[in-house]
Amino acid sequence: MKLESLVPPLEDCQKIPNGWFPDSALVWNIHEGKGEQWHVEPRKIRKPRYYDGYGRTSSSHADISAPTLAEIMAAFRPNVCYCKILGNQATVHLNSDEDYAIYGNEWECDENPAAAALRLLFKIKEA
Repeated sequence: MKLESLVPPLEDCQKIPNGWFPDSALVWNIHEGKGEQWHVEPRKIRKPRYYDGYGRTSSSHADISAPTLAEIMAAFRPNVCYCKILGNQATVHLNSDEDYAIYGNEWECDENPAAAALRLLFKIKEA
């Protein structure tokens, strides 16, 4: 099993607002200049790699947060939610009477439960 299967796809993770999942265990990364493809790897504390000539230092790594299903589900707290997996589809539901009145019956389906959970979190946080 690849790490990429444990997190939402890159396209969804790129939509994560700043400040969400700053300590996610995994990140989407690409090593610039090496012709590599995007991949998921453990988060590392990185030192700036080079001076860009404009008074800033930069890293040659992207490090886009790639939260796991457990990390995404924890972000719903104190809301209660659950993830139901049937076959190759995952459905994430809000499971709280109080939240039901606010958000209605929100759900998402995806073959990747982390992707479904992240998209539901986007919907709820925007409401």
